[in-house]
Amino acid sequence: MTRKTLLYKEQNFSLTHFEWDQQSEYVVPVLLVPSIMVSSKVFDLTDSHNFVKYLLENGFSVYSVDFNNPSRSDAKLRLDDYVLDFLYRSIHMTRKHSGAKQISLLGYCLGGTFSLAYASMSHRAKNDIKNVINIAGPVGGKDIKFFNYIFKPFKNRWFAYTEEYGFLPGNTIKFLFKVSNPLLSLKRFFYLFKLFNKEYRERYKAVSDLFRNMKNIPEVAFKQCFEILENNTLVDGKLILMDQNVKLSNLEASLLNIAGTQDEFIPKQSVEILGKHIVSDDYEFKEFPFGHLSILASSKAKETIWKECANWLKKRSRNFSYKLQHEQVVAK
Repeated sequence: MTRKTLLYKEQNFSLTHFEWDQQSEYVVPVLLVPSIMVSSKVFDLTDSHNFVKYLLENGFSVYSVDFNNPSRSDAKLRLDDYVLDFLYRSIHMTRKHSGAKQISLLGYCLGGTFSLAYASMSHRAKNDIKNVINIAGPVGGKDIKFFNYIFKPFKNRWFAYTEEYGFLPGNTIKFLFKVSNPLLSLKRFFYLFKLFNKEYRERYKAVSDLFRNMKNIPEVAFKQCFEILENNTLVDGKLILMDQNVKLSNLEASLLNIAGTQDEFIPKQSVEILGKHIVSDDYEFKEFPFGHLSILASSKAKETIWKECANWLKKRSRNFSYKLQHEQVVAK
């Protein structure tokens, strides 16, 4: 695991800075945003398969927010809290700690959706965020099959279920993930011979631990997610968080949007639709032959997804030598 320093922690979230022996090359730091359902370890799996380490080696200063596992007492937590409180404070603490005026957000799954929502607010977001990378973060709900077949027809039952617990249990999410891709267990049978490979065993164990420890989703936040997917409020510009309208057309940051063509959980169409609703002058959409977990955890992710993200960020993150030269010119 990558060496790191815990900068801040409270009941619902924490902020970590990853340490590196060499000085960062780029001025703009990267804040990693996981889904509320999984730990930030999804970016920091093993020593040999480590997205955080890859970004550090490529010259970036790297931070990560982690949303803690909610209990019944957190039932009333809203998406408003996650985006405009926990993520907002993480962004500003990252800016303060790094000394940077702007940062890059790199979000996975709902972490990508949260990043897009924050960057689409009409307040100071455009001054805080230089770049956004969305990896498999859902935007529209129309094409999400498991939602349309398993959730939507039984809305009242799902709401009653979450009211009983105060959250949607992580074990239920794990079950739904398996249902969304029933061939996954069969495929794993054919991977048996890979178990002789130490690197594969370590990565498999790390992903299994991550999957086994999926986090709960607070009752109110779950209901909000349900309504967003059911009514396409993010796509239609009708999502309201803390009395502020979230419109994708407000998003001015440079944006890289990534989807997995084999993702049965968050299909490509649910991610790709973002491009039809933004006005950013710097937008790219990329698709890769991965599923929802393999998009970060596959052995091929390093030479595809990770490489794409690092190269894209390098072109949009001024390095320190440029900053120094610019400051010298201004001083003269």
